[in-house]
Amino acid sequence: MPYLHRLLKEIEELRKKINNIDTINKLTDPEILKVSHELDALLTKYQKLISKRV
Repeated sequence: MPYLHRLLKEIEELRKKINNIDTINKLTDPEILKVSHELDALLTKYQKLISKRV
């Protein structure tokens, strides 16, 4: 469970980072795209972990 908790924390941090960048830059800004890809990867890991637990 600690890994899952850490993963959720990282997801939340990246989500906040995207929101903060969005207020400054456009949605097509390279930094937003980079963070968005990182967030997608973490969400995919999370989904795989959750589906294995069911």
